Amino acid sequence: MAISQTSKTAFLRQIVADIEAEKIGIPIFQRSYVWTEDKVIDLFDSINKGYPIGAIVLWGKDGEPMKRREFLSDDILEEKANVYYVLDGRQRLTTFFGCISKNPQKLDIFKLAYNIKEDTFEYPAKSEYPTKDSDFLIQISDIFDTFTLIGILQDLSVKYQGSEKSLNVFLNNAKRLNSKLQEYQIVQIMLDYCDLDEANIVFSRINSKGTKIKKAEMLQAVNYQDGLQLLADEIQQIQESLAIYNFDRLSQDDILNCFFKFVNKDFYSMTFKDMESLDLISHLEDVKDTVIRTVEFLYKDCGVVDIKLLPYSRQFILLTFFFKEHKNPDAYDRRELRKWFYYTTYNTLFQNSSLANIRRIAKRFDAFVNMDKSTPIEYNKIVFNAEYNFRLSLQSARSKYLILAMLNRYKKLSNTYNGIAFEGLVKFGGANSENYFAITSPKDKEFLTNIFTSSACPLEFSSRRIQKFGLSKNMLYNFSVDKEAYRRERWSLFYEIEKELWDDIKY
Repeated sequence: MAISQTSKTAFLRQIVADIEAEKIGIPIFQRSYVWTEDKVIDLFDSINKGYPIGAIVLWGKDGEPMKRREFLSDDILEEKANVYYVLDGRQRLTTFFGCISKNPQKLDIFKLAYNIKEDTFEYPAKSEYPTKDSDFLIQISDIFDTFTLIGILQDLSVKYQGSEKSLNVFLNNAKRLNSKLQEYQIVQIMLDYCDLDEANIVFSRINSKGTKIKKAEMLQAVNYQDGLQLLADEIQQIQESLAIYNFDRLSQDDILNCFFKFVNKDFYSMTFKDMESLDLISHLEDVKDTVIRTVEFLYKDCGVVDIKLLPYSRQFILLTFFFKEHKNPDAYDRRELRKWFYYTTYNTLFQNSSLANIRRIAKRFDAFVNMDKSTPIEYNKIVFNAEYNFRLSLQSARSKYLILAMLNRYKKLSNTYNGIAFEGLVKFGGANSENYFAITSPKDKEFLTNIFTSSACPLEFSSRRIQKFGLSKNMLYNFSVDKEAYRRERWSLFYEIEKELWDDIKY
């Protein structure tokens, strides 16, 4: 059934009534409340001045209802039928609802007041000794509640009897804001017959940063179990355990994809609807163990010393399939996996992200996992290209092969595979590859800056030290006097170290 979309203008007070009646909820995957005091003040100032504050989008989930968050506390609430979930507008609705709420336990950020004397919004100073102007600070919750406001204004009229002219201006400010809060309307867009996958697409397209909901956050909204941690929190703990390998920024969705092999599903064809009934939490410890062993393999055997150097996340996911079935692979298997990793990287085999391409690679890899094939892919001879007329980039698998080859050469020069880090890339000169350098510490950048900006003769620098960066004294000389000769010599070195890496891996 196609998504049904309807739009209507609604009073904010009616939306508040729907929130109180639990007709509108916050899905678990929505981020927590993050607004600052300035943004809260801006929202009410806009309402007071009649400025638009934007539409809200409400999602009528297709299928079974799911857990939701309480508006003010973020506590997880039970499923409830006929609930619309907030896809866009969570921060605005929570702000308005929180500030007009009479709940004495609400957060301080919702204790906004209106200064009827100055016609401004502000937070009351936290002092035991209120000033005279404190009389003119009225909580937004009291402004919104017409009966409470009438009582406050009557008390002020009695207290300041004799100064009716100026007082009337202040009292009228309060009455005017009460009317604005009661009569303010916004556009409410309702999406019906919308499943999880469609809701994710809608969310990403209306989100200001184009951010998609993480799969783990979406799933925890539909299969949360009381007493258990949220799936996204569990996965975050796995991320944190990878910090020693500099892999703690591995995405939650990539880790989630590793779960699917444990429930006999294929990560590349799963939809949210397929996932709703899956029991993933019971496999948590096995997944954590598999992920750690996979990352350890990438770090120690393949030299991927930072998540930034992982060419494709799909390589990681497929490798976890192997380590799920083979906890202690022998030397032959480890060599084949290294070879597969670098072969698929150099040939950018995951560049074509079509489902047919991924299925073909994954099916062949599975045959190796199941010991039906002796290699994880059908290898063809790599013909190395001696042209490097491209910009090194951490977004490119081809660039990452070259960077990993540089680090491999450095490891051999250092006679150690321990303690090698990756700080990033630095550039001296134009945008082509020959002007980029992989650095392993801030001192590297300092050293390179010195040799490329120093007036000293290149012969004065240590040959062994500059070798680490794929340089020679002759290159340094040509960098200043013959850029084309410098380029040819450095490209020749790139070609040498790329072939050297492949030769180290395949034998």
